[in-house]
Amino acid sequence: MKGAKLLLKVIRFIMVDNIKHSTFPYEKLMTSTCLICCVVDNNSKLIQANPEFYDALGYEESYFENHTILDILGDDSNWPDFNDIDRASQNTISATIKFYSNEGIPVYLKCNFGFRKHLIYVAGVDVSVDIFLHKNNKTISEIANLGAWSYIPAKDKFQHTEFFRELYGFSKDDTIDNKALYESVQRDSREVIDHALKNLYENHEPYDVEIKVSLKNGETAWLRVMAAPEVHKGEVTAINGVTQNITKYKELNLSLKETKRNQELAFRAIKSAYFTFNLKTQESESGDSFTALSNFP
Repeated sequence: MKGAKLLLKVIRFIMVDNIKHSTFPYEKLMTSTCLICCVVDNNSKLIQANPEFYDALGYEESYFENHTILDILGDDSNWPDFNDIDRASQNTISATIKFYSNEGIPVYLKCNFGFRKHLIYVAGVDVSVDIFLHKNNKTISEIANLGAWSYIPAKDKFQHTEFFRELYGFSKDDTIDNKALYESVQRDSREVIDHALKNLYENHEPYDVEIKVSLKNGETAWLRVMAAPEVHKGEVTAINGVTQNITKYKELNLSLKETKRNQELAFRAIKSAYFTFNLKTQESESGDSFTALSNFP
């Protein structure tokens, strides 16, 4: 077993040395730019990577002694099938690849793939923020008064569109984070959101709730919050959600309900009847509606 590991390290050393002495300037590309770079073989075994690669994904170099690139890909990742590629054409392939960091957090890299003999050269940039914020169409969001957001529990990191700053009235200096938004939830809505969050973290269930929040100007807003968890190895590693301002709808709905209640009271008053009876004189008096309902002459 030790001999096999030693042989593997020798092979990797030779491959890395070949890369360094190659006329293709990949070594300079890996060390002199901010690109996330790596080299893999036909079996997706990692041959070499720059520090930016390890920083972005959070793995140690030793991890890949017993693992391949395929072990850190998302289930829905579109990692190219290199067996179906015509390497002789030397065409560059581009794709956005979904990885999982060592903390289970989704990391999206927009990559270019190049080929040289039996090796695959990969250069990419981290576009995770763009992916999280643009999963929902911007135009539809504006029309429907929607805001998209994502939350990474491990880093307590809340990413959001400008919808939230405009809705709450936050200034550019104000921090919009998970704590600030939770504290804005009014007391009679706390139980609703607490129950939804508990189900999401413990049972990995998405939620769709309506809550009341307090804005910075003291006004109250009704929000519909929809969220779904990203689960990796049994843990919630990210939450992607959409928040909609439904204040006008709620106010109109409540107004209609109040109007309906007033109408019912009015109808009851119209249909009501009265009568009086004097015990001393034995005289009685009644309204017309009472006479009509009682069928009295």
